[in-house]
Amino acid sequence: MAEVDSLARAAWEATRSEHAVPYDELEPAYRDNLLRRAEAVLGGAPPTGPWEVYEKQVCELASTNTLAMAAEIPEEVKEELAEEVKEEAKPKKATKKAVPKPIAKKPIKVVKPAAKPIAKKK
Repeated sequence: MAEVDSLARAAWEATRSEHAVPYDELEPAYRDNLLRRAEAVLGGAPPTGPWEVYEKQVCELASTNTLAMAAEIPEEVKEELAEEVKEEAKPKKATKKAVPKPIAKKPIKVVKPAAKPIAKKK
């Protein structure tokens, strides 16, 4: 939650007009609304409506933070992760699957026509 709060704060400060109140001075209900909107777009909801600029800023800041966090990963951990990815990508041995028995079909009876049709007289 603290991370979402810091993203919401940074996005608000980056997108607010010069006359708007700073994040810390906002009404609690309004601040909660900003947090809900930030959580929604971080959860996958597309930025829309009058909050689109703010929501896009939240997404941009989140991706920037993710990239910064990835840059802080130690080199040996990155190597271990790369090895795990390689192991997962290797094809696995095929296992024998049980082949189901074919369904026994009943023989079809061929029925001969009883008699030739009789031509009608005109």
